[in-house]
Amino acid sequence: MMWKKFSYLTAAAAFCTLLLGLGFAYSNGGQGENASGIRWYSFNEGVEKIKKSDKKGFLHFYTEWCGYCRKMKKETFSDKEVISSLNKDFVSIKINAEDQPGVARKFGVNRFPFNWFVDKKNEPIGNQPGFIPPEMMVHILEYMTTNDYKNMGFDEFMEERE
Repeated sequence: MMWKKFSYLTAAAAFCTLLLGLGFAYSNGGQGENASGIRWYSFNEGVEKIKKSDKKGFLHFYTEWCGYCRKMKKETFSDKEVISSLNKDFVSIKINAEDQPGVARKFGVNRFPFNWFVDKKNEPIGNQPGFIPPEMMVHILEYMTTNDYKNMGFDEFMEERE
């Protein structure tokens, strides 16, 4: 009889552990974190976070039907260096342009993916439309983080890195 009680308790505990584990796996951890590890924020939440932090903003405009958006999610936003830099130095904002057409219009977004960088006052710094491979994204993030964009063009920045 004790064995039955034990096995029911063990099964119940295992089930609870499984549910708890699934809950953590599928939750956003309170930080907008997705499976790739990037802490994504909604537009309004991200703008407020930028105002309160000492970080620049990275705005990623996408649509559900966009193939290059999915490719960027799969390849670029799963790269460890990209994840690390975005989480450390930027407030990352993910915007579905079809759900928020006013925000997309404000930034002149008319193709996807489309990426913008904004300063601490939410003023536009610059943009990069289209798919960005991970190795290029790492350089772009460094260019923005070091504030070299204030003194030189991106091509010059890249030449100095070689």
